[in-house]
Amino acid sequence: MSANITFKGTVYDDGTPEAGTWVDNDSGDVYVGRFMKGTYEYHGEGKMMSSNGDEFDGTWSQGCPKNGTWSFKSSGNCYTGEFKEGSWTKEGQGKMTWAANGDHFEGRWEAGNPKHGVWTFAEKGNVYEGEFLNCEFHGKGKKTWGKTKDTFEGQWNQGCPQKGTWIDGESGDIYVGDFQGTEKFQGEGKMTYNSGDWFEGTWDRGTPMHGTQYDADTGNTYTGEFESGMYQRKGFGKMTWKDGKTWEGLWDEGKPVEGTEGQTKPEEIHSDGPCSSTGSNQKIKPQKKTNADKIKEQMAKKAEKK
Repeated sequence: MSANITFKGTVYDDGTPEAGTWVDNDSGDVYVGRFMKGTYEYHGEGKMMSSNGDEFDGTWSQGCPKNGTWSFKSSGNCYTGEFKEGSWTKEGQGKMTWAANGDHFEGRWEAGNPKHGVWTFAEKGNVYEGEFLNCEFHGKGKKTWGKTKDTFEGQWNQGCPQKGTWIDGESGDIYVGDFQGTEKFQGEGKMTYNSGDWFEGTWDRGTPMHGTQYDADTGNTYTGEFESGMYQRKGFGKMTWKDGKTWEGLWDEGKPVEGTEGQTKPEEIHSDGPCSSTGSNQKIKPQKKTNADKIKEQMAKKAEKK
């Protein structure tokens, strides 16, 4: 304790300060409030005004803040909440507001960092509610994007989604599965489109690689490979029509190019599939624009917004 102290107020019967104004003339710090009997420690309700302009107003315990509002003059940031016993470390329930961007976090703190609660990003309107590790989304949590209204709820790892449910705020499409550290579908998962179409299988960078695709309009199902980075069938796959007819073989650019012996041939399939019969000069019609194609376009537009 500095020897250059000025105190004005009441004292206990042992002569130690009880309540009043304590001025450290060396540092310029000023405290107005109550003290602990037999000591010179701030204890009870009080306000500390540091020479740098920072302030703490609230409840003190043996010289350290216990619960109250800590305002930082230089940054304009403000924390209101609980502190770790015997220290200035934020711990327990509290709210921090960052003046530079308007972001704020409210919830539980541990060792000076957010542990669990709601982080609101003022500029974009994004909101995350869940667990944290070293100020990053980590563990179980839900994020809502302010502009698109997309949501992801599930497991996070160091700020990135790992596995969970993604809902497209514009279309209502739902993906349940792996992300593996990116905001694109990566690994095993199922996408259900608002049209009733769905794809379940393996994804790579947001597009199907291998799995089952169902067309709600026709009732047709395709199980097989897809072209990397595209929604087109390419490689080995099997198409099953609603009436039970099938065609299994190689596909390219969404069209069958070579079938397996013993399977129904493309010219025997009626026109609701990717092939149509035109007699001996049968030709393959270009695949119609599917809901998946439309979703791909939506994803591209949404990426531009973000």
